[in-house]
Amino acid sequence: MQEHISTKSRARLMQIGLIVVGLACSLAGSVSIGAQAKSAAPSMAMTAMTQFKAKQYPQAAESFRKAIAANRSDSNLYYYYALCLHYSGDVSGAKAIYNQIMQYFPNSEAAAHARTAIGAMAPACAAPGTSETPSAPAPISSRPASVNTENKAGLSLADMPDEARIYFRNEGGGMVIGAKFNNRPLDSIFDTGAEGIVVGKNHLRALGIPLPAGAPTGMVQGVGGVPQHSWRMPCTVTVGQMERRNVEVTVQEELDTPLIGQTFFQGMTYTIDNNAKSINFVKKTSRSGSIYNDPSKSTDSVPFVREGKEIIVQVRVNGKTIPMYFDTGASGIHLTTAHAKSIGLVVPDDAPLQKSVGIAGTSMCSLVTVKSIALGPIEKQNIEVAVDMESEMPHPLLGQSFFGDCHYSVDEAHHVIHLRR
Repeated sequence: MQEHISTKSRARLMQIGLIVVGLACSLAGSVSIGAQAKSAAPSMAMTAMTQFKAKQYPQAAESFRKAIAANRSDSNLYYYYALCLHYSGDVSGAKAIYNQIMQYFPNSEAAAHARTAIGAMAPACAAPGTSETPSAPAPISSRPASVNTENKAGLSLADMPDEARIYFRNEGGGMVIGAKFNNRPLDSIFDTGAEGIVVGKNHLRALGIPLPAGAPTGMVQGVGGVPQHSWRMPCTVTVGQMERRNVEVTVQEELDTPLIGQTFFQGMTYTIDNNAKSINFVKKTSRSGSIYNDPSKSTDSVPFVREGKEIIVQVRVNGKTIPMYFDTGASGIHLTTAHAKSIGLVVPDDAPLQKSVGIAGTSMCSLVTVKSIALGPIEKQNIEVAVDMESEMPHPLLGQSFFGDCHYSVDEAHHVIHLRR
């Protein structure tokens, strides 16, 4: 069996935005534990359900979390996990799992109940067995935040240079860059697949930076794993000539290598030159080209769309098109069994196995060689992909094994990636 431990601390990091709202409404008993849960993890699922019925919500939450680790395909386990968090007063954590259910299992009964639960988060609702008057929901703006006007999260472009060049080195398929957290140096991964900046408490301790105080404020989810608690804290993050002051950073208990995600380079157009091992950034508001590279001269344009902050491109696998995350933080090409089935990709019974270790635990993947993978003008033949037998991520990951030897520029103004050899 082949084994691979990525230096990138997850195959796919999906960071979930959280909103503090009112206390929980009682929805207990609205769904039952599914047959899959009973067969895959009967003991833990039944223990969890017994604790839930006894209103031992914190204990039940932990039991449902363990049951999910044994069976990640049952949406009802996730729903009961969210309910237990909800009833325990961890409203933000519950909301994260409700949102995850709607994203990963959109047509399930659990998703319908999750939508009801989120809609029920209102002042009229109270946690079962309490007489407290819940706080009013926090207001939600319908106007997207602008990187040119938002200063609270450190996203203003005013202090960013018109353009900058930084250098990277390749480690384990990741692009490692020199970064500083509160002026303390810490190598990090440049990760277009991460929505924000992520660091571990282990890094903060090593750097002598105070840890975030209080209870967890959110959840993070890795491919093949279960949700993990996280904290948020302001930090000044510097990469080369670029600096984000008091930008919001996500902190989790342990992390291999920090991630510099889209929160940092939002508002900048960037070009990656794999020959020079450099990333060239140009402020959107400055000028159309760069002294380092002018992407406007390239005719090799690949359109992309955004899902939240994620870059989605249309990739052809053996002639069949499937949307994928364009992820510089992923070392390879990563699909789930559902994705493989949707494009007719057969996984042989004797396919070699690969172990992937990330922030949310370990998952096993089957390695399959596909005849052709193409994106825009680039096509690679007889390329290996990993099919995760446990993950439920919405789209596959297109990582460095495909475009790591290419020269590409992400043009946010025109929503295209200029991709060429």
